[in-house]
Amino acid sequence: MAEEEEEEVGVFLRRLLEEVLPVALGLEEPLPLQPLSRGPIGPQEVQGESLELGIRLLTLCDLSPFHCLPETRIPQDPDKDQDPNQDQDPGQAQLLQSEPLQRFFLNTLREVAVAWQHTPPNPSPSPASFVPLCSAHAIRNTRRKMEDKHVAIPYFNQLFNLQEGTLNQDGTLNQDRTLNQDRTLSVAWLGDSQALLVSQGAVVPLMDPHKPEREDERSRVEALGGCVTFVGCWRVNGTYAVSRAIVSPGQSLWKPYVSGEADCATWPLGGGEDYVLLACDGFFDVVGVAEVPALVLSALGEEPSGEGVAQKLVSHAREAGSSDNITVMVVFLRPPRHILARGGVATAAAPKMRQSSE
Repeated sequence: MAEEEEEEVGVFLRRLLEEVLPVALGLEEPLPLQPLSRGPIGPQEVQGESLELGIRLLTLCDLSPFHCLPETRIPQDPDKDQDPNQDQDPGQAQLLQSEPLQRFFLNTLREVAVAWQHTPPNPSPSPASFVPLCSAHAIRNTRRKMEDKHVAIPYFNQLFNLQEGTLNQDGTLNQDRTLNQDRTLSVAWLGDSQALLVSQGAVVPLMDPHKPEREDERSRVEALGGCVTFVGCWRVNGTYAVSRAIVSPGQSLWKPYVSGEADCATWPLGGGEDYVLLACDGFFDVVGVAEVPALVLSALGEEPSGEGVAQKLVSHAREAGSSDNITVMVVFLRPPRHILARGGVATAAAPKMRQSSE
């Protein structure tokens, strides 16, 4: 590790251990930040909850994360009790208590930092690809409570050790194409939020929202013994306005009519793509898909950096009459200034979905 980088890592670890996690948290000690959730969570949620908690901790404490190779881990003691829910009956559903799990994660994070102070980790490789800018904004609007939630992880590949390629000493990219010959965009979705790709000004819808009135969704619900009726809008069993959603353990009443099984699709990327826009129904209820490119270009005219684009789009939806929660995320696949310089005329045919599965 270079001397300058080693010094940077040392400062980061020292601040983390002195200012944020000076001592291990006791069983009843409060967390150093607001808990992500207080109810039970499933095993499949553990990794995501832990990553979000760690990122929030670093953000709130104004610490920049140091990305190291995943091979750098502290040795695990097989005899050490690491499960905060070890007394759970194995015959019961494997639900974990959120606060003990978060406390356990923070204590483990502290152990790793202490170990790294003695043996610094290996440096992460230089990024081999463009890290896209994500502009995100959300408002409660006139609703009584905020039901939307969004998470953006710019360094997702590094966190999960997904390597697109490595840089050679001459600066060229050594791309391993054994598993994947082309660059692709994968999308998975549940519910009525939408995602679209804008490629050289052409709009490409990436998904079909899970609305109860969709013919295939209506057939699925009715085949299970449920019904789809119109109560202000089309609803499952006269109540739920989406036919699929992330259904928590406390909402099992809606199963199996409201499914938790996601749809997914993979799209080829040719290199001419501008951005991906993700937004909830509070945005798309008042903004047509075809309007998006012009709105983004207009926002870029005022915010050439791209960082404030999502806020401009949210404001537009509110002024257009949306009273629902509004969340918009714009992930730029090329520098925003390049998009602005080229303008908004569609110059390329929309790519076609390569595969789709449930």
